Amino acid sequence: TMVEHFPRGGIYNNVSGPFQHEEIAPATLACPAQHAIETIVPPPLRDQEIGFDDSDTIIGFKTIRFFDDDGTMDSVIADEKIPIDFVRKYFPCSRVIVNIRSNTIAQGNSNWFSHRKNSTGVLDDMNKRLVRAASRFGPMAHLLRMEEWTDKMSGAAELNELVRWLGFENCTYDQVLHDHKNNSFGRDQTEIFLGPHCRFVGVHFDPDGALALAPEPVRETVTLHASNYSKGY
Repeated sequence: TMVEHFPRGGIYNNVSGPFQHEEIAPATLACPAQHAIETIVPPPLRDQEIGFDDSDTIIGFKTIRFFDDDGTMDSVIADEKIPIDFVRKYFPCSRVIVNIRSNTIAQGNSNWFSHRKNSTGVLDDMNKRLVRAASRFGPMAHLLRMEEWTDKMSGAAELNELVRWLGFENCTYDQVLHDHKNNSFGRDQTEIFLGPHCRFVGVHFDPDGALALAPEPVRETVTLHASNYSKGY
């Protein structure tokens, strides 16, 4: 802290916080951290301009990698415990979806990785660390394997389990959207109706640490559709 650069003595003998202020309680960062995410993932501009209250909106975003300590893009951070503990501490109500592709040979031959040295080995290492990270998150994390949720026969069932884990009730996917089909950058514009009684009821941790649906609904039933052009609710 900056206090180490200031001379000690006199009235400052008992001051140990940054810039010789009082120490900052760790929990103080929780609200600013959450507000920062709300700020960088805002509602549509038209809603912002009219002051629409979207405090009930469930905010979601993806991150495609953890950086290694040396700043390379080929590996997740050396000590996954650091960001995991941060998320668990300051975003305790969050849900973390960890998605991996088990077939690292096929992934290594993709346009993104094919030019990299030892791409399969790097991907195997990343997968091991991501699986370990999911385990360290405990009930807050759900591990998805691409080969399972993209399966034409059983993939929808994998997504439906994920939806239930997120706290939604009576919401059913009957198919999986497929973006970038045939090596294109196009989006699948299929709209999926999730059911007339689809609703968010919330989740809670039981005494054993398992994740379960909340005993009482906290949202009214809403009609939800899934597509690439809808905002999550």
